[in-house]
Amino acid sequence: MTKITGQAASSGHITLLFSVQDDDTELINQGSRGIGLCIDPIQPTCQIIVTGEIGLGKILGKSQNQNLILQQTVIDTLSQFVPSVLEYNWQIQQSCGLPQQQGFGLSAAGALATALALQRALGVDEQLAHPQSFHVAHLVERKLSGGLGDIAALWAGGIDLRREPGCPQVSETLGGFRSCRWVVFKPQIIGCLEG
Repeated sequence: MTKITGQAASSGHITLLFSVQDDDTELINQGSRGIGLCIDPIQPTCQIIVTGEIGLGKILGKSQNQNLILQQTVIDTLSQFVPSVLEYNWQIQQSCGLPQQQGFGLSAAGALATALALQRALGVDEQLAHPQSFHVAHLVERKLSGGLGDIAALWAGGIDLRREPGCPQVSETLGGFRSCRWVVFKPQIIGCLEG
């Protein structure tokens, strides 16, 4: 049986101050206002390796997988954009360099890296897979009532000031906000991140 593999990694994010903004009925528009910082992108905090074999979109090795709900939600959400993800059963290995459930944005990092690794395994063009991963991860975080601003902040990078909630418009087809809603501070770059 032929297996396919993909891998991806993501930095984490630490939110310093925030206010919950989850009144909108559209998950893509929910999130938080706040400020935070991305953890070193050169040494990603969360690494994912996926291996797929013909199946029905389920996760193999469930008994050893503490991230099962998050990862299955990534698969289910990604299937709205890449239906072929449901043609495989997936073994997902996740390793994180920081402790989980401690405010380092590892659920966001895990969702983001899983979405990208799955698309790489399926051969989705990187120009589409990269922004689509942010979109999927934001939806997953909101479905699971977590990550009120981590995905938007990871999209921006650096030190972020989120003036409005929601996922940035990462492409014309995926939706999200088009106007400038984040101020980003990076070495030698201070400015407005526009969709």
